[in-house]
Amino acid sequence: MNRSIRSPRECSHRRAVLYAALVHLILLTVLLYGVRWKNKPSTGAEAQLWSAAEITPPAPEQRTPPPAPTPAPPAPVQSAPAQPDPAEIALERARWRQQQEALQRARWREQEKQRLRQRQLAEQAEKAAQEKKRRAQRQQQLFEQQRQQQLAEQQRREQKKAEQRKALQAQRQAAQQAKEKAQIEQQRRARLEALARAAGAATGSSGAAKSGAGEGIQGSPGYADKVRQRVKPNLVFDTQTLSGNPQTVVSVQCAPDGALLNARIVHSSGFPAWDEAVLRAVRKSDPMPRDANGRAPSRFTITFRPKD
Repeated sequence: MNRSIRSPRECSHRRAVLYAALVHLILLTVLLYGVRWKNKPSTGAEAQLWSAAEITPPAPEQRTPPPAPTPAPPAPVQSAPAQPDPAEIALERARWRQQQEALQRARWREQEKQRLRQRQLAEQAEKAAQEKKRRAQRQQQLFEQQRQQQLAEQQRREQKKAEQRKALQAQRQAAQQAKEKAQIEQQRRARLEALARAAGAATGSSGAAKSGAGEGIQGSPGYADKVRQRVKPNLVFDTQTLSGNPQTVVSVQCAPDGALLNARIVHSSGFPAWDEAVLRAVRKSDPMPRDANGRAPSRFTITFRPKD
């Protein structure tokens, strides 16, 4: 509350003191004026006395005396103005003071009502602002939850699609491998049959058979390099995943024309993935190159190292 605004009680007390002093001053003035008015000396009247002889004039001619003038009515005595009653003045001032106090109290109550109304309006505005802020926060939270749910749903759908693609790709790879194995097996059987027919036809010449058998088991000294050059373009493997330089030994069985009849691992490198890549490259290199005599060895071994 503002300190400059005094309470009605304090204001009324000060006014009462002022009014009492004023009333005493007026009473004192009236008393002094009344005393001076009663003590004022009265003014005397002057009159001249004449004797009868002096008054009797000489005998005039017999004339009718003029009528005596009518005396003027006496002037009304002006009464002194009525003095106000100090009691009535004090009563009137008391009434006026009560009215002023009542007005002050009413004004003070109105100010209190206005302050209370302003405080209530401020509190209502603050509550409305807080409620608006809470609603905005709830809406933001709901929006974030919906966005998170949408992102999670989208991730699940993408993961499901990726799994489906991966499964489909695995099925296709399995089917392709099965198809390749079937083709290799079919080719191997056909070549075995061709080898059997060729062996039956060559039984008539023992010298030629012995010479061919001697070259077919080992091959010429440069034949291993020919096989590596043929297999290496088909070898697909990330050699950075291997430690050291492990070696894989593959045993190969071929027909005289180089057709691959069989291939298997006879010495593993200790890395199954590398062994499988080498065996797969050998099978893709069918047919094998022929040796210097125009025929491929029937059986030989070849060594592969990732850093050769």
